[in-house]
Amino acid sequence: MKTVQRPGRIFALVLSGVITLTACSAQTKREVSLSYPVAQDSRQTAERTVEWDDSAFLSEPLFDSGTAKICAVMCACAGNSDLAQEDLDALGFDKTAKFSYEKSYKGDRVGVLFSKKAVGDRTLVAVIIRGTVGKEWYSNFDIGYGKEHAGFASCADFVLSKLRMYTVNYGIDTEDCAFLVTGYSRGGAVANLVAKRLIDADTAPVYAYTFGAPNTTTLKNSERYKGIYNLVRREDFFTRVPLMEWGYHRYGTDIPLGEDSAATPDDVKSVFREVTGEEYVGFDDDTPVAACLDAAVGIAPTVDEYYRGMHRVGDTRLTMYEYMTMAARFLSKEERAEDIDLLIASTDSDFAPMTEFFMNGIDMEELLLTGDFTRSSAADSHAYVSYLAELDNLSYHG
Repeated sequence: MKTVQRPGRIFALVLSGVITLTACSAQTKREVSLSYPVAQDSRQTAERTVEWDDSAFLSEPLFDSGTAKICAVMCACAGNSDLAQEDLDALGFDKTAKFSYEKSYKGDRVGVLFSKKAVGDRTLVAVIIRGTVGKEWYSNFDIGYGKEHAGFASCADFVLSKLRMYTVNYGIDTEDCAFLVTGYSRGGAVANLVAKRLIDADTAPVYAYTFGAPNTTTLKNSERYKGIYNLVRREDFFTRVPLMEWGYHRYGTDIPLGEDSAATPDDVKSVFREVTGEEYVGFDDDTPVAACLDAAVGIAPTVDEYYRGMHRVGDTRLTMYEYMTMAARFLSKEERAEDIDLLIASTDSDFAPMTEFFMNGIDMEELLLTGDFTRSSAADSHAYVSYLAELDNLSYHG
């Protein structure tokens, strides 16, 4: 078991935020049926039975497949705070609080839920971080020049400020508790940084599971952060950026599902169809991802080139950062009329391999007529349902 040091400090009270209370009785070990949306922004839900085991949080934070499955479902419903709260109640958590679920854009914030549960003689605090919503896509592409991704690092600081408030409000001794930190996509990247900061504080054990998380840091020896497990699909482009060639990676241990899962592409397609009612249009392997990444490195071999290197696109010139900002406008449904022209022009530019990659699986007629799209291969490869399919066959024992 981790030796707990007591530096004699408690979290400071931050006077902001609104706390929503729920009541629930403590549980020990049992099977629980959890509900989650079949896709982001969908009102249709699916159910998954998981096993909650208190003992998983009374020992060293080693990888536990049962906990990973629970976290994956909680990440999937993090976009729907009401549904997430129902699942937390079912798992025996109470005093659930939510922050930054407003729709207005706050680039330095992220939606987060906190909840607590008695586990043995300690309090387990769950930190569940929501994935990208709307204009948050702009923050995702704001890498910055520091040792950590600028957009994600700001969000991690926000989460920790709210966590301090939560623990003080409920009288939780942060030297005698444990933290369960999880997130998917943007939420996974922020969870990775939050978990790292909590481990650095060395006041309580940290159990962290991220799914589809982008890279977060260029700092060395990041693998020394035990207790952080990053589950990544090899077909998922978003887990490979910012580029490794720029020195980026994640804190903790990466678990590549293509290697440690026995799931086949047909298994993923079957689960995807069963849960969503849609055909999977994602990639079957990482060949298209590798080709896109090679093109990206050629265009911007450094972060400085990402922000400053100009490339001809039609009658204008764009940096890769400006190209990704255009992508953010599409993803947040704020594209402009000229963006369609730029997108078409990019097919005859240095960005052509990247445009081809991102357009794979998209209904071009729908895009050209409406300026909108609903499906793409990159999105399906990144979808949390695809991660859930892989987890059913996970063989990793860490």
